[in-house]
Amino acid sequence: MSNMPSVPLVIDALGGNQAVAELTHTTGKVVSHWRSTRKFPANSYTILKDKLHEMGLSAPDELWAMRKAKHPPKHPRLRKLLAAGIKRRVAKRKTKR
Repeated sequence: MSNMPSVPLVIDALGGNQAVAELTHTTGKVVSHWRSTRKFPANSYTILKDKLHEMGLSAPDELWAMRKAKHPPKHPRLRKLLAAGIKRRVAKRKTKR
């Protein structure tokens, strides 16, 4: 699989602004904005990745503006407090039903 390392290259490989706009149900102006910011929105990930895969191409996940998962605190006491807080919230939700 050939790797597309940038947003402009992905857009061009998929047929240009208008083709990507039709694929993602947006406008050419929106795709132009993606090209200039060099990031795709997270909600286009599956559509574009699937299309690239069909074409025998790939692109790094970093091209999409996605939030990274938060990691639990490293300090054992903080981890314990966080876990206890989550358990309390779940228990409160169950009692409200």
